[in-house]
Amino acid sequence: MLIHIFQKGGPLMFALLACSLLSLTLILERSYFWWKLYKSRSSKEIDEVLGLLKTADLQKLRGLLTQRLSSPDGASRSQLDPVLTVMGGSLSRLDEDLSRVSSQELSEALQVSAAKELARMRSYQTGLDTVIMVAPLLGILGTVIGIIGAFDLFSHTGLSDVQVVTGGIAEALITTATGLVVAILTVVPSQLFQSRLNREKERMEQILTDFETLLRPHLKERL
Repeated sequence: MLIHIFQKGGPLMFALLACSLLSLTLILERSYFWWKLYKSRSSKEIDEVLGLLKTADLQKLRGLLTQRLSSPDGASRSQLDPVLTVMGGSLSRLDEDLSRVSSQELSEALQVSAAKELARMRSYQTGLDTVIMVAPLLGILGTVIGIIGAFDLFSHTGLSDVQVVTGGIAEALITTATGLVVAILTVVPSQLFQSRLNREKERMEQILTDFETLLRPHLKERL
């Protein structure tokens, strides 16, 4: 049944098939990514980092973050809580003696590290957006081509074969329906991923604000 519909849809069905396979691949990859990120969340370690800042134990703080970033129990860096990655990445960009670091330098280091993590979270989102936009357009294009062919047939056969013409138009609409199905099945998970990204961004901003606030007393301006 599906093969029969695919054949009736014409050559653009192959392009729509490619879109659907691309969409499925990206959805599976992003689902696995967000599942790993959820599993990597470590509120306990973040609380430990903030606690070390409150006690002004900066040496132990650097050691903890360096250890987690370099060899987190044999896991890859991508499996770390992204907030910890931003904290460690920002400190690695600064002078070890924080009394030589300005608040602007700290803010810039945090922004650069956070931008890298957010870019990693946004990976392949453009691909999903492209499928959502292109699939319906390919469907409409296939329908237009099919309708042109149907009316060309009508111009040669006349009113005696109206059923043949209407049947051709019906077949031409298959690509539009297929394109809409591909887009709809892509837009739902895409919006879920975007929602997860927004929530993770809010979480990161909240924790990093506390991190920056606790670091400020150790910076150059406060000495």
